[in-house]
Amino acid sequence: IKSGVYREMCQAGVELIGANGYKADLEVLVMAIEVMKELGLKNPKIEIGDIRVLNSVLNKNLKTEEEKEYIKELIAKKDIPGLQKEVKEKGYDEILAKLPLMIGSKEVLEEAKEYGTEEIKLVIETLEKLGYGDNYVVDLGIVKEMEYYTGIIFNGFCDKSGDFIINGGRYDGLMGFPALGFVINVDAVVEIVEEQEKKDKSGVYIVSSDYVKALKKKKKYI
Repeated sequence: IKSGVYREMCQAGVELIGANGYKADLEVLVMAIEVMKELGLKNPKIEIGDIRVLNSVLNKNLKTEEEKEYIKELIAKKDIPGLQKEVKEKGYDEILAKLPLMIGSKEVLEEAKEYGTEEIKLVIETLEKLGYGDNYVVDLGIVKEMEYYTGIIFNGFCDKSGDFIINGGRYDGLMGFPALGFVINVDAVVEIVEEQEKKDKSGVYIVSSDYVKALKKKKKYI
């Protein structure tokens, strides 16, 4: 219920519980991309950020929770003039004003590498090895409304989508053990999805000592 009006949203969700590290993050991201492809969505992309990088930037520059919340609000709104004003008046690192603009390929991670971009870089590089170079965008300025995210965060979108089709991330602290997942905005999908031929696929269990090779093989059966 919002502003006295009942609002219902239809969602479908995926969770990977008990798995930590970049391989688990990668598997969920691949699943999110493949879900959008299977739905027939055109030009599916995942914008990927990392709440640890954002928090590292905030913690190294700001002292109080009030300051952090205010700056996060400006970042979420992509209020560049407001951020530049804060940086100039209070002597913050200029990266605070640049975060909303740090969108693109893995190269944007270089400017923020002192704030802990190693894991997200590994995820991105592996996505490229798997053939998903055209299906991701790095966005270090992602700010999630929910405060429970602890690592990788992401949103999925496609051509003609007026809203995010998918949103999710890692939330290890929520249940007390490693967990990550995403939700699909079914209402948004219904508005744009094309008719898709149903496919009957048998279950296949793939085991390999080469993780990247195994995921490439897995793609054929998703």
